[in-house]
Amino acid sequence: MSEPKRYHLYAGLDVHAFAKAEAVLKFSVEDDGMWVMWEDYARLKSEVERIRLIGDEIIMDVYRSECLTDKWCKMARKWNAAKEGKQS
Repeated sequence: MSEPKRYHLYAGLDVHAFAKAEAVLKFSVEDDGMWVMWEDYARLKSEVERIRLIGDEIIMDVYRSECLTDKWCKMARKWNAAKEGKQS
């Protein structure tokens, strides 16, 4: 998936001739913005979940096939550690 657009939120004043100034919240697209649109966040979250489920299925296929070489065991440990947010 491509990188989502990031936004910076700021307050501004809209001033119109012969009218009161209004305080408004505005967004600007920034490379280092602190915000992403909810739709982008939801899409990223679903993509992460889809990839996690695929990885779990691959690991379970390895266990079912009993192809437990040292390489596959290390990969399974790394996968499970990554899911928990740990360093492998």
